[in-house]
Amino acid sequence: MQLGQWKIYLWAAALATALSSACQTENKPEKPTAAAVPAAPATAPKPAPAGTDFTFYIGKGFGLIDRAATPALLRERYGAGYVREDLVDLQEGERTLGSIVFPGTPDAVEIIYADGDNLRDAVFARIRGEGGQWKSPEGLRVGASLAEVEKINGRPFSFYGFEWDGSGMVADWLGGRLYYGVSLRLAPEGGTPEKFLGETTWNSNDPEVRKLNLRVVEIIQRLDAAELNYQ
Repeated sequence: MQLGQWKIYLWAAALATALSSACQTENKPEKPTAAAVPAAPATAPKPAPAGTDFTFYIGKGFGLIDRAATPALLRERYGAGYVREDLVDLQEGERTLGSIVFPGTPDAVEIIYADGDNLRDAVFARIRGEGGQWKSPEGLRVGASLAEVEKINGRPFSFYGFEWDGSGMVADWLGGRLYYGVSLRLAPEGGTPEKFLGETTWNSNDPEVRKLNLRVVEIIQRLDAAELNYQ
């Protein structure tokens, strides 16, 4: 698998760089388009039932959503009313077929499949709901502060500038506890000075960066990341 084959890798340029060395080149079928997928029924979102495991297992999955997950298995694990096959956003206005657990709620998990035509071989999962309940034992969650992420990583890290496709994505964990295969997107609270815009790279411990009051707005991981060798 080479960079540029799947638009999914526009989610996180840094994540794609690392994953390319862990995968083999192969031809993939063309992704389905919006016209190929029936519109999702206009039903009210169903909040997750009481007792749901909202543990985010870094490098492995979210609750019962792991490397073995398929659409059928997700429905078995969570119930058909909590899982939907639908188009999910990539970048540059493109979309691909995937599954959504707890759709329409802050706890929604979007699952992207390597082979979108037949919904098999789950590769990535994403959370980005403000106020969602997903949280790792280390404290990583949507809404975490820059200081919290640094503490979890054990050291500063680098990330990309804002207002482009890679806006706010982690570029390098710089040898910390976190690793490629797990990435996140940061966004400032309030305005962003012009020098932080575009395809620039910044270190999280930069004094000027500290003033941006950055928060995690999106977490993406490869579901088998913990099984891969990123050395």
